[in-house]
Amino acid sequence: MNYRIDPERRLVVTRAWGVLSALELSEVMSQILLDPRFDPTYRSLGDLREVTNITVDNIATAQAASSPLFVIGARRAIVATSDVAFGMARMFASYSERAGHEVRVFRDMQHAEAWLDE
Repeated sequence: MNYRIDPERRLVVTRAWGVLSALELSEVMSQILLDPRFDPTYRSLGDLREVTNITVDNIATAQAASSPLFVIGARRAIVATSDVAFGMARMFASYSERAGHEVRVFRDMQHAEAWLDE
């Protein structure tokens, strides 16, 4: 898992591939928080299109979703093409929404980016 920050677009893009673990998710979130270019008002785009398996359990998903990485109201989109990744992303979105965040899950990048740019 890695990330990049695009200050011009006010966007944080995270990308995961292969097997996604809770440790990787936690580590990348910590790295983003420590990055001096990070602004919690930025929008977020999570790319899970290349994830083949997920070992993140419900507790780790809930913890990641409720972390104060982004401010309330910052749009966050997740793109997942496999059913496993899509299901985990929907669970993350559900936990995030309970904490007041706006997260949507998409099957394709074009729709996710269009929603973020609205």
